[in-house]
Amino acid sequence: MPPASPRAGLLINRNARGNRKTPGFERRARYLLDDDFAIVRATSSVDEVDGVLREFASANVNELAVSGGDGTIHYLYSRWLTLFGPEKPVPPLLVLGDGGMNMLFNDVGLAGSPDGVLVRWAEIFEEGRTPRRVQRNLIEVRFDGGDPVYCFTFTDGFIARFVLKYLETDGGPAETTKMILRFVADAVTRPEQAYNQWYKPLEAAYHSSEGVTPGGETLTAQTFCVASTIQTLILGFQLFEYPPRTGSHMGFMTYRTDNLYKTAASLPLVMWGRGRLRNWGDEIHLRQFGPRSLRIENCGLTVIDGEPYETGRLRTCELTLGPTVDITVV
Repeated sequence: MPPASPRAGLLINRNARGNRKTPGFERRARYLLDDDFAIVRATSSVDEVDGVLREFASANVNELAVSGGDGTIHYLYSRWLTLFGPEKPVPPLLVLGDGGMNMLFNDVGLAGSPDGVLVRWAEIFEEGRTPRRVQRNLIEVRFDGGDPVYCFTFTDGFIARFVLKYLETDGGPAETTKMILRFVADAVTRPEQAYNQWYKPLEAAYHSSEGVTPGGETLTAQTFCVASTIQTLILGFQLFEYPPRTGSHMGFMTYRTDNLYKTAASLPLVMWGRGRLRNWGDEIHLRQFGPRSLRIENCGLTVIDGEPYETGRLRTCELTLGPTVDITVV
């Protein structure tokens, strides 16, 4: 006998990269999912998300799925927690991996096409089984003491600029590799233009939950900082020597050098070598630790889960290890 009301809700972002490149997912999803199992809703702007989430909550859905990228996931969590608070926790979430970067999708071990993932998800419940869950913490972010937003990854400086340039491409490993090679070539052949095009220098200071961090003084011409509760970032980058641990701490690193050539030469090692550098002398400064909370003074261009947050002025950001959420893996 079918349940009295749907137990699942699927939110489809029509503007997600995968849905723009391969249209028709909304129609296919409605065909694949029985009306007695799932409410399927598609949005064309963020203004429509609150109404969809209220409908899901009113129907007491206890499973969620999202068709969209990391920015869509970030917005879903932020709005759900803002609308309903801790009294109505976010249901377990299935990520379909049809965005631009798909960091969460890759980090928890999901694979396959959005249609295939959706079919496996529906079959599990049709057969009366329970899917595997993976827990991750959100990061709660407050800009200048304002209302919180929630994310898995926070970046500032060069990495934020890199992400914005990545989102202008068609995505994928080939385009990302081309971007890295283009940056290296620019750093060698035309350093002044490369600095202006690729860099967003920081003058940031960092204070962790354990007090002022080692090197917590103001750092000039800083290259980037990254905070994350997931380990695998764009193109399989695994930055952290001290990886994030659910319920314990986020991963955090700062990287600074005034030497553009050494930045270009060292970035592949930083990104694929889990942040380890050897014998680079005083011209490169790499710091890593695992805070539960962090205050960053003088944030500039900030990108969280692929979404830019830029106001044209420097701000203070408070990062705190936020709620633990369940990610569905099928």
